[in-house]
Amino acid sequence: NTPPGSIGTISKWIRKGKLSKNSKLLEIACNTGFSSRAINNYLGCEIHGFDISEKAISEARNLVNKLKNNIHFSVGDAHDMPYENSIFTHIIAGCTFGFFDDMRKVLEECYRVLKPGGIICVSNFYYHRNPPDSLVFEVNKLVDIPNKNRMTLASWDRLYGDQFSLIYRSNCISPPDCPKEIQGCIDDFFEKEFPDSKFTSTERDSAYNRLLQTRLLLNKVKNYHGVCVDLWKKK
Repeated sequence: NTPPGSIGTISKWIRKGKLSKNSKLLEIACNTGFSSRAINNYLGCEIHGFDISEKAISEARNLVNKLKNNIHFSVGDAHDMPYENSIFTHIIAGCTFGFFDDMRKVLEECYRVLKPGGIICVSNFYYHRNPPDSLVFEVNKLVDIPNKNRMTLASWDRLYGDQFSLIYRSNCISPPDCPKEIQGCIDDFFEKEFPDSKFTSTERDSAYNRLLQTRLLLNKVKNYHGVCVDLWKKK
């Protein structure tokens, strides 16, 4: 559940967004809270995170209970955030907006809960060239993305631009990885995380094939995808 770019992206959010120990931060669709924990570990600022998945929030709480921190996780819907107006200095969102049913509604909620001049820090995938319809269909079917739009940089700019001003952007276009390297990484992961003694061969093979299929398909998308780390300031 790391954002695209992982710790490198989080570091850009911290530096370019001028996050500090006095910041009050919200992570939307936080999953198990990787980004929140990383930022809190570095700054110690107050962080609230929420996700629609009760299972993810339960795991997030278990992980932060092992630490001394100022992080608060709850179950919630990004389309109707359970927070008062104008209380956060920053909002962080990894590659989440493409999974929302109504991105504009979520962005309106972000605008509402941000303080004047508050900053939303995002990391979004975009198409820098048009992919074949068959590939888009496969990805949407596998990942179940509600928003079927083929988002370009211009698409993201139109989405955010009405209510926010772009203050920082970092673009990255990476070539696809070697399929054999992907399979090797998955082999190593399963050897460590899925020992034969804990799972049946059917369970293990099913999880392995699902992960391998997903990684190889998303690797094909790299021929058409880029990722932008953006900071947008509330107008």
